[in-house]
Amino acid sequence: MEGETGRKPWYPSSAILALEPETHGTFIVCVSPRAIEAARKRNRGAILECAELVPNVLQTPAHVWRGLRWDDDEMFSNGPGWLSYCKIPPYSYREDGTKQPPRPNRVFMVCVNKDAIVYNWWWVPCDSENPEYPEQHIDRFRERLL
Repeated sequence: MEGETGRKPWYPSSAILALEPETHGTFIVCVSPRAIEAARKRNRGAILECAELVPNVLQTPAHVWRGLRWDDDEMFSNGPGWLSYCKIPPYSYREDGTKQPPRPNRVFMVCVNKDAIVYNWWWVPCDSENPEYPEQHIDRFRERLL
């Protein structure tokens, strides 16, 4: 409806089932159209990461945290509902879209905001003590859920 505010519109083509880390059920998230467009402008590999790796990590994460403490891409990311999903997927993509092994010494992270919008995903350096965790995970997140 014109002039209506509140939740952003959902686009069925970008809806993904994600693991709900506290109940182990599922819920629907939507990939931000702005993030999809940004991936499209970067390269074919970024588009394939969005299409394949983002759902993979959201549905079968190795770890999930709530509350980003120092990633400054969103002002209120430390509030309830902000989730960061993480795992080493079975593969990654080169810029040209060629499938390759996962990036060495990296984990793939997908961030979801309180409105269930996937707003960012990227490969981050892994923790030297536990290669399935992102580096500085203790300082980076408020609490581990999974």
